[in-house]
Amino acid sequence: MFLGDQIQVTVRLQGEPKVTVTFVYFVKKVNNVCVFLLESKKYSYPEESQYYQSDRVYTIKKMKQFTLMIKFTATKENHLQFKEELLKLFAIIEGEDNFVSSILHQNLQKEEEYLVYEVWNDNTEHFMNVQMKKPFVLEWEQLLVDMNIQRDPAVYHPIGKFGAAK
Repeated sequence: MFLGDQIQVTVRLQGEPKVTVTFVYFVKKVNNVCVFLLESKKYSYPEESQYYQSDRVYTIKKMKQFTLMIKFTATKENHLQFKEELLKLFAIIEGEDNFVSSILHQNLQKEEEYLVYEVWNDNTEHFMNVQMKKPFVLEWEQLLVDMNIQRDPAVYHPIGKFGAAK
């Protein structure tokens, strides 16, 4: 677990089926214990644990983080329009719950080629079954077909962080 990783805290009143899921940022880990802030209070509990406090049941689960890298290739004729649409898409994605960050790149030698680097606090199954079925994503998928955009995606998980990302 890395500083800044998201953890999922599920809160359920004892005896009640309804749960509240809160995503909070991990602060530190000491002797296999997570320290995080929830509702302005500091908590320390082992990761992947469940504990009871008065009438509430708290379940702590680390969110899986993955990186999605996608190479898009537009045509010489439509690459400027594609670039505008790509920037609009990420203005929407920026507000998504499990979205962490992205960097959009344009190839210096081949300006119709773009590389997108996205980081998500999610698991790939949930991402594919929930995020990829949202209306704005379905519209994006149709735009790729309509504009004849080639796409080459790859999914990675972190194995280490260095520099400012630590």
